[in-house]
Amino acid sequence: MGDGKKKKMRIIDRFARNEAGNFAVMFSLAMIPLVAVAGLAVDYSRTSDMRSKIQSAADGAAMAAALEYRKTGNKDNLSNIAQQYFEANLAGGFATTPQVQLSYPDASSIKVNVAYDMPTTISEVLGVKSLPVEVVSQVEAGGETQKMEIALALDVTGSMNRDNKLTVLKQSAKQFISDVTPATGPSNVKISVIPFNTTVRIDPTWRTETWLDLNGMLETLPEKKKSTGGGLLGGLFGIVTGFFDLITGLLDGTSESSGKGSATQEWIGCVWDRGSSWDSTTTNPIVGDTGSKYQASPPDHYSTSICGGLVKVRPLTDDTSLLNQDIDALVADGDTNTNIGMYWAMNSLDGNQPYQQATEGSKKIIVLLTDGVNTNGRIVANGGSVSQMDTAMLDTCSEAKGKGIEVYTIRVIDGNQAMLKSCASDDSHFFNVVKASDLSGAFNNISTQILSSGLHFSR
Repeated sequence: MGDGKKKKMRIIDRFARNEAGNFAVMFSLAMIPLVAVAGLAVDYSRTSDMRSKIQSAADGAAMAAALEYRKTGNKDNLSNIAQQYFEANLAGGFATTPQVQLSYPDASSIKVNVAYDMPTTISEVLGVKSLPVEVVSQVEAGGETQKMEIALALDVTGSMNRDNKLTVLKQSAKQFISDVTPATGPSNVKISVIPFNTTVRIDPTWRTETWLDLNGMLETLPEKKKSTGGGLLGGLFGIVTGFFDLITGLLDGTSESSGKGSATQEWIGCVWDRGSSWDSTTTNPIVGDTGSKYQASPPDHYSTSICGGLVKVRPLTDDTSLLNQDIDALVADGDTNTNIGMYWAMNSLDGNQPYQQATEGSKKIIVLLTDGVNTNGRIVANGGSVSQMDTAMLDTCSEAKGKGIEVYTIRVIDGNQAMLKSCASDDSHFFNVVKASDLSGAFNNISTQILSSGLHFSR
């Protein structure tokens, strides 16, 4: 064999013995299952993320359905509400929208099931086209509502006549009452209504109570002197006695023509703030201490002249027809004194004089609404400042919260935002309404927060 031929054979032999290419082939074959495993890992990770999103939306849907059921006692539209809430809170990334299945395991539970087939990506090359995602959420929604006592302190000053505020307030407050009271069965919810401007109007039959200082007002109007006979003699007697009353009134400064009219102003229930050391505490007045008493608004103060237009405080009741009747009767007039509204709201809940309908063991809540800054009241009338009124208001808020009362505040377009935010239990309890039409949303959020506290997830 020639040298050339031997050389060619050696090259062919070396090529046949070379194993370098085998590694590449083997590596390529080994990569197939590795890529498949990696693809499955990616898709399972996506499934986990998807399950978390669906679970969060399902929990919200179950809670929304439970809240609606608690408000209305009607199950007819709960599936639609659950689906709408689910879709509104579901993040993107879904090929098709998952569907909510609503069921009722028992009389007190609402259950949400969601099943979804998530399309795969890399795993599809292995024939795995989708991975199942299933979640369940169940809320205990039935049974009796928690015992609650709620005070609505509502600003009815003159500015509430503007921008449709009073009209929307009436609608929103009545809807709030409907939402927080059970639609069927016995009610464990009682509500008081405290309309306020510079004063509030309490029960005028309390005019003789020892805890009240009439502050210059009369218990009742004096009876007019009657004629002793008819005809000319009776007429002459009336003229003489009338002239005598006029002269007497002018001399002692109590005649209606004196400008104050104190002799003819019967107290009809309006009170302003207690004395300076008592205007933030509902501690019962001390017998013999005039400064500790509740004070009637005086006869010569502007607020007294418009007192008749104030709807009287409605003490705690579960009679929603009476509550709605009071709210429909609200009339806007006068100046702002938020402390008087806050004070009497607290009084209606803490069991002290004069409103003693409150009971122990109930959850206590105040909702105070105002559309203005403090302007008028006992403090200013006696030479104090608006800043002192604000301080008294914050002291009353602290007193209420110290008694365990939960406080919500609503600022409608105008008002001292910092004061109202500080008065509320926390930031989530303060609502800043920038236009009247948003009032319904604020009341709805408050009712939702209140009712949510009595619901819980069971799975």
